Amino acid sequence: MSMRVRSRAALALAAVAATMSVTAPTATAVPGCGGFRDAGYGYYYDHCGPTQVKINIDVARRPDQTRCVNPGDNLLWLKVNGPEARGAWYVGLC
Repeated sequence: MSMRVRSRAALALAAVAATMSVTAPTATAVPGCGGFRDAGYGYYYDHCGPTQVKINIDVARRPDQTRCVNPGDNLLWLKVNGPEARGAWYVGLC
């Protein structure tokens, strides 16, 4: 194999390797999965993992609340029964 052929082969191999690193899979969010949601009539927290987790709920004009939620969509409270919730986020395992 000549030096020129080896150089081209090396360049082609480097180009393939560079392409593979650029197109490596990345983590993507599942649409509609995870997080706080104001559903109009109530406040929800959707947890996508397999375990119970602790969340902090930002409550307007009151102290924040902390509670454990199960996997899936969790009703935090109905608007007619409670204060305004401004958001909620994961803080750890229960």
